[in-house]
Formats: sequence, structure tokens, C-alpha cells
Amino acid sequence: MTSLTGRNNLAEGMGPFLRPEKMPYVVTLMLDARNFYHRPQANEAVLRKYDITYVVVARAAQFLGYPGPELGADVAALRTTPFLHQVYANPLVTVYRVAGARTPPVSPLLKGRYLHCLTQPARF
Repeated sequence: MTSLTGRNNLAEGMGPFLRPEKMPYVVTLMLDARNFYHRPQANEAVLRKYDITYVVVARAAQFLGYPGPELGADVAALRTTPFLHQVYANPLVTVYRVAGARTPPVSPLLKGRYLHCLTQPARF
């Protein structure tokens, strides 16, 4: 997610079991994420607490990130949540912008047609 968007994905990354001192934070984060996705209108504070800019909802049939405790989003509630504005949708994913969220700077690597990726075969 970070590679594609230039933004951090709070619900994916290195497993907390590799860094036990982070476990309390990660457990709270995952429970907060689950609560938000199950009842978005009642959990706006979760988005503000973690300074969330965008909310991404992927269809369960695809593999995108970690299908953890946020699995089972209330899609109908997300569509009608007043502080979420849909900015992108296709058959596999829907992206919402959080109203009033501070937008961090975009990575300078995210420019141009190929996002500055190499277009030639790698040589070893």
C-alpha cells in the first residue's frame, strides 16, 4: 500500500511479534480499525486519533494487504458516512477521503507514467 500511494498503511507491515514492545499499540490499532470498519459513523474519532487521510475498502475476494480484524466492513454505512467522500471506486476497491484530514506531502517518487520505476530488465 505504501509503495502504491506514498502514504503509510496503519493496518499492514512488520508483524508485531517481531517487536514485542509494539504489541500494545498494534493490538489497540487493530481493534480500533475493526471498530471503525464495523461502525464507521460512530467511530470518527479513530480516524482523527491516527491522523487517517484515506480509508480503503477492498472486496473480500481479492488479496490486498492483511485481511485482519477489519475484515467485514459495513459497506452501506461507509457509503453514507458524512465525513467520508468517495474519491475512487472500481469492482475491487473503494477509496474514501476523510473530510478535514491533513494531507501529508506526496512522495516525489510518485510522478509520471511509471512512477519512476525501471522499465528495463534488472541485471545482476
